[in-house]
Amino acid sequence: MSGATNAPNSGPVNFVIAPAANGTSGKILITGAIGDYGTIRTVGTKASSLQRLKKGSFIVDESALQVASQGHQPTIDPSDCSFRVVSGSTGAVTLSEGTGLYKDISGTLSATDTLRPSIP
Repeated sequence: MSGATNAPNSGPVNFVIAPAANGTSGKILITGAIGDYGTIRTVGTKASSLQRLKKGSFIVDESALQVASQGHQPTIDPSDCSFRVVSGSTGAVTLSEGTGLYKDISGTLSATDTLRPSIP
């Protein structure tokens, strides 16, 4: 198409992570403004992770989000004994060092951390 541009997507981004038992890797599904899937592993500090996805990869630094999310108590659902933790706090998540489709990725997202464990 003549005159077409590759404008960046905007809007919410959802990260769904299924951690491996070792706690340093796992699988990831990203929906919203970024749609992709792949694996995740901790790099450097525990607050940074490499998202290795089908269309490329990038680093996520969530140290500010981890600080904002500390100390929140879980909400227990008595119908199935599951629980979730919604911090209600937001923190910056920084994206960098992209490859492939994400080669120019940079900047920060404002994120809210929600934890809902599942038992296999």
